[in-house]
Amino acid sequence: MRPNPNPNPNPNPNQALARTCTFKPLPTEAQLRECRALTVPQFYQQGGRGLLKPLDWQHEELAERGPLGPALGTLIELITDALDINHDGVITKAELRKCASSVT
Repeated sequence: MRPNPNPNPNPNPNQALARTCTFKPLPTEAQLRECRALTVPQFYQQGGRGLLKPLDWQHEELAERGPLGPALGTLIELITDALDINHDGVITKAELRKCASSVT
């Protein structure tokens, strides 16, 4: 049996989410302002995707990464917007069931 390459036997789900932020270009606060978007979903609805530069994997591997907090906040905003179907700020069990059924 090969040893587990992950020395941490209890992976942190927050860390997994944060790592997702390094794989997708997400808008910064400055880009939200430039697009005059109040929220990240609004940024995408207004066509802000064109302001995002594609990731260059060779460059990204060598680049120093700043804190993941801002990007993680952006990702969480996208996730909660997708789960809050009626956009009232409250994610109910019914909304979660509806989201889950649309995925399967």
